[in-house]
Amino acid sequence: MKFKALICLIFWQVLALVSFGASGSAAVTCQLALKGARQEIQKNKFITNRSLENYSSRLFPSFRQRMSELKPNDLWIDLGGGEGRAAEEYLQSKINPLEAAQVYLITYVGRRSSILKRKIEIPSFQGKLKVLEGRFFEEIPDQEIPQADMITDFYGVLSYTGDLSLTLRKIFRHLKLHGELYIHSSNMVTSIETSNGVMSLTSFLKSLSGLQVEGQDGILKITKEQEEIKVPPLSLLSSGLNPVGFHRRFQLQEK
Repeated sequence: MKFKALICLIFWQVLALVSFGASGSAAVTCQLALKGARQEIQKNKFITNRSLENYSSRLFPSFRQRMSELKPNDLWIDLGGGEGRAAEEYLQSKINPLEAAQVYLITYVGRRSSILKRKIEIPSFQGKLKVLEGRFFEEIPDQEIPQADMITDFYGVLSYTGDLSLTLRKIFRHLKLHGELYIHSSNMVTSIETSNGVMSLTSFLKSLSGLQVEGQDGILKITKEQEEIKVPPLSLLSSGLNPVGFHRRFQLQEK
């Protein structure tokens, strides 16, 4: 089950942090957390074959129109895109793949192994589809990922990461000025504790300067309105099940 996989992933991240403590090397801690997460993910299953229609019907309403406006020189990054079904369906919708935008599919598990099991050729759509597989988004060097006109995260990286501030900073670095980020998550997955109370992921994103955030309840369209987006540090306090399901608690590190 998806929630089981998410819980296992965060468990390993928290375990690594606890094991090393404040005096441990941050780099080594991160690597151990990712190693543990890999081992647990391989034992569990995510939904890895979401269709483009699923994206269009469940992301922020303007996503469908934005997809139709993508130009050949544009770049779409799909974070946590699984087997890449949505990306492939988009590229297949073009009579000439060269008329489509460039697509970067960032996926940890599912795509290549699933395609190989079906014994079919892995399509590249004349170079329009680039797959970065087998690494978490957080550990991929910036130079491997260009800036994008549009980024999607459909229950992807933002729903499982144990370092939310680092992940958000990286996403915004890879989003062009005036580019758009489409998120489908759940406010029940994430809470952020501050001196003024508890914030949801949606309210936290709306508090960041330089972003236009539309939507609610974790179904968001975010437009980047300034080049540098500052995301304050967040520390993971806990993760696991509560009465309504899987949940992560973060603490805002305030000055």
